[in-house]
Amino acid sequence: MRIVLIIVLFITAGLVVLLQVPTKQPLKSVETRPKLPVESPKDDIRDVTPDNALPGPEVSGKLLNRLPDKKKPVQKIVKPQQQKYQNLIVTSAGILSTQELTLQIRDITPLKLEAICQTESTEPWPCGRFARTALRQLILKHAIECEPVDTNITPILVKCQIAGRDIGKWLVQQGWAKSAGEAYANEMTAAKQHHRGMWRKTLP
Repeated sequence: MRIVLIIVLFITAGLVVLLQVPTKQPLKSVETRPKLPVESPKDDIRDVTPDNALPGPEVSGKLLNRLPDKKKPVQKIVKPQQQKYQNLIVTSAGILSTQELTLQIRDITPLKLEAICQTESTEPWPCGRFARTALRQLILKHAIECEPVDTNITPILVKCQIAGRDIGKWLVQQGWAKSAGEAYANEMTAAKQHHRGMWRKTLP
């Protein structure tokens, strides 16, 4: 009888324990994210999306256009201005210099300082030094107006005048320079005919 009572007590205690254990609730299904619609890229937009990534958001509105490159402003050609020179150094008949610049009269072939000419009887004389002296006397104590013609070479080519007289033309007329090209061709022909300067037949 006692054994039966013990068994009944064990069964009763087991039922109480089972009633106190909460029942497990069924797991709710995990909601999955809705898939974004995949649109094909537009022809005017470059698609740079990697293969393992979703495409970017749709581009709307006006697309930016690349502006054309700015053109460099055209530089205006500035005509060289005349400049007055005082106390120029006469290096030779046609070559003038300052402390900073060396100038050459354009349209002439200057007679070199060391040039030697000959008379009709083949007597030599230093026509180069005579030519330099003649030009020195012409511009002595006078300002010379020179207009640069070509500043990209040395000496700088210039067109000079003194009191309105073209120095290059004067040198050729006096026989102290030769015409470069046709600029002073007539003046050189006349100097030869009248035996002026380097073309003289007798000693100066």
